[in-house]
Amino acid sequence: MKKSFGTLPSGEETFLYTISCGKLSAAVTDYGATLVSLLVPDRDGVLADVVLGYDDCEGYRTGNGACLGATVGRNANRLKGASFDLNGKTYHMPANEGSNNLHSGPDFFFHRLWKLVSHTESAVTLELTSPNGDQGFPGNAVIQVTYALKADGALHILYKAACDQDTVFNFTNHSYFNLAGHDRTGRAMEQLLTIPGRFFNPDDAENIPTGELRPVARTPMDFRAPKPIGQDIGADYEPLKLQGGYDHNWEVFCNPCATLSDPVSGRSMSVCTDCPGIQLYAGNFLDETGKGGVAIADTTTFQTAQPDVFVGGDVMTGPKFVIDAIAAGKEGAISIHRFVQPGQSLTIGRRKKDYAEFDKAGARIYGYDNAPRQKVKSAPAREQKETFRDLRGTFTEKQVLKETERCLGCGATVVDQAACVGCGICTTMCKFDAIKLKRVTDASGEKYEKLLIESGKNVAKRIKDIAVRKISRPVGK
Repeated sequence: MKKSFGTLPSGEETFLYTISCGKLSAAVTDYGATLVSLLVPDRDGVLADVVLGYDDCEGYRTGNGACLGATVGRNANRLKGASFDLNGKTYHMPANEGSNNLHSGPDFFFHRLWKLVSHTESAVTLELTSPNGDQGFPGNAVIQVTYALKADGALHILYKAACDQDTVFNFTNHSYFNLAGHDRTGRAMEQLLTIPGRFFNPDDAENIPTGELRPVARTPMDFRAPKPIGQDIGADYEPLKLQGGYDHNWEVFCNPCATLSDPVSGRSMSVCTDCPGIQLYAGNFLDETGKGGVAIADTTTFQTAQPDVFVGGDVMTGPKFVIDAIAAGKEGAISIHRFVQPGQSLTIGRRKKDYAEFDKAGARIYGYDNAPRQKVKSAPAREQKETFRDLRGTFTEKQVLKETERCLGCGATVVDQAACVGCGICTTMCKFDAIKLKRVTDASGEKYEKLLIESGKNVAKRIKDIAVRKISRPVGK
């Protein structure tokens, strides 16, 4: 499937190409040959988009400082001193990170419009012509990248290039994966990672590898056995402190060279390569907005990748209910208080409220209104970015009436028993009388019918305990 993905300032139209195979589907845009989405089922067959990204081309054009989903070339990562030697000659490149070159320079390949070569149901190939001297690299190069989904559940990314001179060719895809789903930020650090490498490359303060091969044994860099990514990421270990977390290369000589799994969803991912190393970046400074135009933050602590920045409300969720924004503000305040107090944990004792996927197949929708959700008009994204004013529209009176007529009584409601106090107000607010309250247990979980019996047992035990304490402890002690 092919659809418009937005228009560039030059007037050129960009497109989004969807490919699928079995239960997998992916979307790639010709703007930057960028992986926009990857839908993967969990153990129950529920699909979720597991890569971070944006909703349209404008997001990738103006906000992709973290290279979400990007095709990076001709050289990925950093070159010290923004130069390299090849065949006895020194080639100079733009210095766009201090005195060094990052991802080949500011004229990134992921900010260029690639040409479509082919598009089938399960694969798409894009092409870019890079002239001699482009980004400082020698030779005229024709570069192709192919994204292909396979029947075994694999996403293949294949790079090809033809050049009329010796040159550097070190491409990568810069996607950020969260197997819980791109919007489930709080779960990313809980996912289990395995890297079978015995050695890693420490970096200096500028993220340049020192050349040392250091053993991972008895260090936070040891992922030879599965462990949560966040388990040791904050350890008092110099290589982690210098980079603000994991951003290192591991020496690997086997496949899969890395395996990631999410225990909650059951999704897992294995990475294979024909190269002798693998780079792990844990999104240490990820502070981008994401799909839906919302900030990326932990759903439990509301902490962004900038440790001292916390967000909540519409900034994080998009337009939602006032009560949710108030709750987020309270939880965010708790996080800020803990953050500024020495020795406090942001996560211990916090309530994690994970979204329960709606079972559409089992919903009882007969006899109810199935009208679609009403949508409000909003100003174009570009206009919204030029002001701090809220340019979102509101429902018309007619839209309000239509929206309130949409019945919520699908029969699939899940009550949070930890939050419900049984006041019954919800039953009075539903004009369709779709909500019923039934007292099943008391606070201790006992059947209501057995409440008096259990209460009697507790009273007897309490009287006995008081009597024992009086006998064993002299008066005045």
